[in-house]
Amino acid sequence: MNKFRSPSANLILIGLLLISGILILSYKYGYKRLTDTVNIRAFPTLDLSRIRKIELVSESRKVTVQKNDQSWDFTGEKTGSASADYINQSLESIKNLVLGDVVSEKEERFIDYGIDGKSLTIKIYGDNSNLFADLTIGKYGPDWESTYIKRGIEKKIYLTPFNLQTSFTELLK
Repeated sequence: MNKFRSPSANLILIGLLLISGILILSYKYGYKRLTDTVNIRAFPTLDLSRIRKIELVSESRKVTVQKNDQSWDFTGEKTGSASADYINQSLESIKNLVLGDVVSEKEERFIDYGIDGKSLTIKIYGDNSNLFADLTIGKYGPDWESTYIKRGIEKKIYLTPFNLQTSFTELLK
């Protein structure tokens, strides 16, 4: 038996070796995040050429924009023409939207991410009033270039790497 090592020193040495091994493996292979990384398109089948109507609902306002040939017109409480370029750019941002990380699936936490009655909800319709996309936009993410979102009746909140707060807000003015 070695006179220079006590049993407690051996336990400390074994513990340090285990901790070192765990740190090396987690650095090499990464660690399991508490959230699921999705990184897929939110609406992969969205065909911009078939979109006929957009409904925007916020806490204080509801705006509907309808496509007539190549122009977009407001219907309902707001009337007149809408900028086709602005709408096409906004729709393009929805088409290219990547979901990102799932941050919560608990309804009681929705308000923490700005998903509540005050949120902006966007519904995109096609021919025969078929619903193509249903999206609720929450708060800015941690870096102001990201946004928390929820799709339709799904119970998942995603952190998307896009700032959607400004994509449709011009239409609500």
